[in-house]
Amino acid sequence: MNRLLLGFCCVLMLGTVSCNQRSIPEPQMILMEQALPMGAFKTAVMDAVQGMLFPSESDFPFGWFESNLKILPEASRFASHVGKKGEVAQKMALDVFFQRYTRIEPWMDEGQVQFAHQMQNLQRIYQNSSKKLAVYRVGTVQVHIYIVTVVQGRVVGLHTISIET
Repeated sequence: MNRLLLGFCCVLMLGTVSCNQRSIPEPQMILMEQALPMGAFKTAVMDAVQGMLFPSESDFPFGWFESNLKILPEASRFASHVGKKGEVAQKMALDVFFQRYTRIEPWMDEGQVQFAHQMQNLQRIYQNSSKKLAVYRVGTVQVHIYIVTVVQGRVVGLHTISIET
């Protein structure tokens, strides 16, 4: 069974790793410095959130977000770019955002535990894709959440909405 190692150009194949047409034993895995292509990143992210709803007062699905931004700007510039100029905007580290959603507690029901596992997987996909990562929260009651990274020189990622009254 082939498995793409996100963020690097390597393929794991039943005990060996093939990197650019070379096979090497699994324990000596070499990670290439080539970034994950846009199509592969989008597929991985969209597969990870398929059927997921972001929990808030009204649950919303995740959707793909693409922009023509080349860098992760400050929060106010990002808000302007997504058509929310002047709205409250916050830029946060990816780990800070995911910390709340990836924790598993004994009191959680099966659905909450499943959501936490899905968010852990999503966090790994992002962390393995790039070091340029951010989460933007734009708005107050209807908060637009953008979980983004830079892939092939473009800011891309996921968008969802959280209702917070």
